[in-house]
This record gives sequence, structure tokens and C-alpha cells, in this order.
Amino acid sequence: MFDFNQILNWKLLAGSHEFPGPDGGTCINEAAIVAAGFAYREIGSPDDCPPCFSRTLAAYALSLNDRIPDDALRHKLLMPFVTRLAGSADTEAVEELRAAHIIGAIVTRILPTALEFSGLFNVALVLRGADTAENTRTVMAITVDVIEKMVPISPCPSSLFDDPLMLLADALRDLFVDEAWGRTQPMLRAGDLVYYAGTILEGKRNGKAKKAEEVQSCFIAAAAILEEAMAIGNQAESIATETVASRFETAKEARRQPRETKVLVPLAAA
Repeated sequence: MFDFNQILNWKLLAGSHEFPGPDGGTCINEAAIVAAGFAYREIGSPDDCPPCFSRTLAAYALSLNDRIPDDALRHKLLMPFVTRLAGSADTEAVEELRAAHIIGAIVTRILPTALEFSGLFNVALVLRGADTAENTRTVMAITVDVIEKMVPISPCPSSLFDDPLMLLADALRDLFVDEAWGRTQPMLRAGDLVYYAGTILEGKRNGKAKKAEEVQSCFIAAAAILEEAMAIGNQAESIATETVASRFETAKEARRQPRETKVLVPLAAA
């Protein structure tokens, strides 16, 4: 078991970062790069990760990193994955299996609660019954159709973008028309599904909110789904606790050192 108590002073933050702060401070993929022994680099997209990183897992992890609203919860849920991304890359077929599991699990285990909270009990029941990738695509299309018929047409179309239920439908539509899920963009949209489900439970649609623990359960379930997807295909090699802690401290120490600056020397007078 990896002892994360030794590296809890490394902070996982939303967004990418040019260089880690003196106390850490990076997204999950940037932290994973340091933990694996690579030179620190800013990650603007999962495609910026080293080739040994599964793009499916890295993209989904990054989407959760940026969508989990609470810093402490983000750290608790995602820090255990920082040593497990390097070495996880696999074939296109395996990456597609991982992606199908992630999206299928979100659709059947996370979205139904949010849809029930919105009064869509029959749709939630249909979602829970999806058991194959093909069935998942079908119930996603059904859900989009029901939501679009349920939400009244607004005289101000831009207001629809404030409705998390409509945003959820939009993400579902993008996914069920996409022929392959094992790539960066579909996995980022998978994280969007989790986030919109959470915002619905927060009451940002109808003003009625679930308890904070129930809202957090969306992200807890999403992290469990990442764990399950990591069990499919190649597994990262184990890294000693002391090694990871040392690499993190080295990266932070480098941040404390003055950055090299170039001094312009004026040309000598002719």
C-alpha cells in the first residue's frame, strides 16, 4: 500500500500550471509526470503527456481534476492515482474498452440519481438497465430526447446554457454520436457528465439541494470508476514511496530556486 501521508504537501489544483508552486500545486497529470521521474512539464491537454500514459485514463483523470469543486476532496480522491498513470498506455482496443467502461458506469451509476432529482424517474430506470456499449448509446439518445422535450423553449436561447440538465443532455449527445470513445475529447466529456450531475444535485437547477455528502458522492463514484478502468489493460509499475516523495521534493526545490533570466548586453558603440 502506497503511503500518501509522506506526500500530502503536494497539492492537486484545477487547471494546468507552468511550474509547480513551492508547496507543489499542479494538476494530476503534471504530478504523475514528476512522480514517474520525468522532467516537469506543463500539461495543457492529456495529449501533452508522455506516450506511456494512457490517453483515456489521463483525460478522464484530468476531467475529474478540473471538475471536482473542493480542493480537499480532489486531493483525497485523485492523489492515489498519481503513481499509476505512467506505464498504463495500451492498444486502441484496450483504450476503447476502458472508455466504454467509464462512460457506461457513469450513465448507469451516477446520472440516474441526478435525473431522479429532476423528476425523470422512468429515464433513470432505463439508464440503470444499460448493460452494453450499444445499449448505453441507445439510452443516452433516449435521455437527450426526453430532456429536450421536457425543458421549455426559452425566449432567450443563451439561458439554456445555464441549465445543468440541458448541459447534461448536450454532453450526452456529443458522446452517443461519437463513434470512438477511447480518445481525449470523449473522456473530457465524461467528466462533464459527472460535473453536471453534481450541479443538479447542488440545486443549481431547481433551487432544491441535496446534502453535501450526496453531491460529493458523484465524484466519489467517478473516482471509483477510474480505479476500475485502470484495472483494464496495462498496469503501471510500482514506485517506492520514498522515490516519489524525493521526486516531489526535488521539483519543489527547483521551484524555490531563482529562475534563470537572460540579460541583454548592449552592443558596443561603433
